[in-house]
Amino acid sequence: MDEANGPFGGSSQSSASADDVWAVWTNPAEWPGDVIVTAKIDGPFAVGAKITMRVKGHPPLKLTVTRVEPPMLWTGVARAPGLTETIDHLIEPTDSGTLLTQRSVFTGPLASIAARILGRTVRKTFEATTAHFGRLAERRASH
Repeated sequence: MDEANGPFGGSSQSSASADDVWAVWTNPAEWPGDVIVTAKIDGPFAVGAKITMRVKGHPPLKLTVTRVEPPMLWTGVARAPGLTETIDHLIEPTDSGTLLTQRSVFTGPLASIAARILGRTVRKTFEATTAHFGRLAERRASH
């Protein structure tokens, strides 16, 4: 795979447990707020589920859940003509909680163009969204 097409990633540290992060990150109803404008899922969180979300400053994104490995990883795929974006959502336990990482790879005929245009933005967006999910998980743990 051409490294220029990804992966592009962003991470944030959270004091929440992997289980608390997983509970939030797999429940789109809890996502709105801060950088997430809207989020919904068409049924239970499982392979094949469709998630529609919008991050501030970005158009809506429609993901299909393609991989679920609780409580450490889930993958969503977004498709557009000539472009597929695969986004991994990783939860890694640390001594002080968890490290949340989102990592994206572009494939398809338009991948190199999308990577050049969106690569830096994807990194910044993932830093903001992983921080948001970490804060949501910390709040969940404190209740």
